[in-house]
Amino acid sequence: MKRAEIFEKLKEIIKATYKEEINLDNITENSDLVEEIGVNSIVGIEIFVRVEKEFDIEIDDEDLSIETIRTLSIMADYIEKKLDGVE
Repeated sequence: MKRAEIFEKLKEIIKATYKEEINLDNITENSDLVEEIGVNSIVGIEIFVRVEKEFDIEIDDEDLSIETIRTLSIMADYIEKKLDGVE
């Protein structure tokens, strides 16, 4: 899977997670999602669940932190490692 595809899927996941309309047009791969759109631990758990389903991966318990989902780039790196079988 190409990185651009991962970014688009992550944006779709984030949009689906927020019940109200959220604009991600200005969100780049390095935008701080905590600062920019208010990702918190509750939203984070839902994002993790959706990422696991969408990419058919299992997120390790020790990686369930806000730092893992702080930016699209960090999330994409994590997903790529999981898809490549790197632990």
